[in-house]
Amino acid sequence: MKARTCSRVRQVRTNVGPIRGSVMRRDVGSRVLIADDDSSFCDVVAELLITEGYSPHTVPTSDEALAALVAEEWAVMLLDTLGTRPGESFLAMLRAIAAAARGTPVLLVTGWTENANSAEAKALVAGVLSKPFEVDALLDRVARLVRRP
Repeated sequence: MKARTCSRVRQVRTNVGPIRGSVMRRDVGSRVLIADDDSSFCDVVAELLITEGYSPHTVPTSDEALAALVAEEWAVMLLDTLGTRPGESFLAMLRAIAAAARGTPVLLVTGWTENANSAEAKALVAGVLSKPFEVDALLDRVARLVRRP
């Protein structure tokens, strides 16, 4: 499975140019907000989502994620634990994101499993996917969250 995953990422990275114009859908049902302070992670995940027909948008901070959630509608949000504002806890940031999401399912994608696996954190999000993860696991979770009623 790992070899397939790695080759798929390489394939996406070499094919991004022609893919972008041909498969991106513009409806709300395909819009994915990716909030992560790791730009390399955002780039790879965005490229993978484009190959699946989604229209991703990336933001590096919790403030920008909140602004994007308030300003526009999203099918799904992929949220890393991100840096929080000074004096703000991870759970306070997560509560603010959940309130601003207005029904948009939030998938917490993080390597900080101790924070993500708390009962309160799990109650605020649609799911948790721990880094590192298999590409197919991410794509499956996104597809299920987009289809959910």
